[in-house]
Amino acid sequence: MAKRKPHNPAEDMRLRLEQAAARAERDRLKGQGIDALVVAEWDENKVKHWVAKGNRKDVFRVLLDRRAIDQNAFDAIRRYEEALDTSMGHNSPERRPDYIRASSDGAPGQNISQAMILASHRARWVRDRLSATDMRLLDTLRMNAPAHWHQIVQMVTGEVNDDAHAPRVRAMAENVRDAMASFDRLSKKAA
Repeated sequence: MAKRKPHNPAEDMRLRLEQAAARAERDRLKGQGIDALVVAEWDENKVKHWVAKGNRKDVFRVLLDRRAIDQNAFDAIRRYEEALDTSMGHNSPERRPDYIRASSDGAPGQNISQAMILASHRARWVRDRLSATDMRLLDTLRMNAPAHWHQIVQMVTGEVNDDAHAPRVRAMAENVRDAMASFDRLSKKAA
């Protein structure tokens, strides 16, 4: 028969208080649109601790999980975001905000690669193919918390019916997907 550990009321109280604090933090994070849960972890001394862990989702991931947009449209939005980052040089090592170097040749990041130019063309192509409302909706949704997406759609489009918000975002996402597909078709023809 295995021996049981002696009961420690102070340790029980600590665990209960820690678990209550972790649950409160989980609820606070969920209110901000973060997918959060309470988990038990053990430190290096084999002491149990309750912590809240979360995964911040952007609005497009939330809408994909709710099946408001399809996977191809979601992937097209991610490709557009990647094209924006690449065209601005955020993906190149010398232009990362955490890596700045000076040289006698000029300011950091003055070198522009062919990938940056192509990404710039791709982003401009998408911007030119979207209506002004769709572009404003895409930019505003990208910059704001997922918990407020209904208010953002209402603010940008003027649509007050909550049931029409998801179809409006779906239409915008499909327009991004179609613009990306047309850019890919023209790139293949040129090559």
